Amino acid sequence: MDSAVTLPDRFKMMHINCFDGSGDPMVHLRLFSDILRLMGLSRLQKLSLFSRTLSGITAIWYAKLEDSVKRNWEEMAKAFIAQYSYNTQIEVTTRDL
Repeated sequence: MDSAVTLPDRFKMMHINCFDGSGDPMVHLRLFSDILRLMGLSRLQKLSLFSRTLSGITAIWYAKLEDSVKRNWEEMAKAFIAQYSYNTQIEVTTRDL
């Protein structure tokens, strides 16, 4: 991000499990957002902290994401869900049919 985002004095990030590309991206976003909202953080502050909750391939995906998307919480959330929504799709096999 171009401009520095300041965090409250004595800010300590609560533990949030890292998203590694498996699991439901919507659940991860909701948990992340809920925890940081309780801490009174703004959307810009949330955006600056989101990458700390990603690991492995998801961290690489985020690093390659366009800066303009990283500056907007809604756009970033949509891109994140679109990228990892396949985790929520149920695969039907011929045996299930």
